[in-house]
Amino acid sequence: MSDDLDTKASIRHDSIEDMAIKALKAGCNYLLMADVDDHIMRVADEIQNLMKTDNHFFKHVSNSANKIRKLADKYS
Repeated sequence: MSDDLDTKASIRHDSIEDMAIKALKAGCNYLLMADVDDHIMRVADEIQNLMKTDNHFFKHVSNSANKIRKLADKYS
């Protein structure tokens, strides 16, 4: 699980999209960020775009989604 990605301490000089991709590539399965402006849509678009061109990233995000679904099922 990531820290809050849209804080100044997290972002520094990167965009919210870059921080999300870096967190996912580092092994995060769950991204935390506030619903500010269009951050969530921009991050979702960037993830989708990268998934279309990077098969390894696609597999990682798919595996992460499956882990989150299993965890949700376990506690629902």
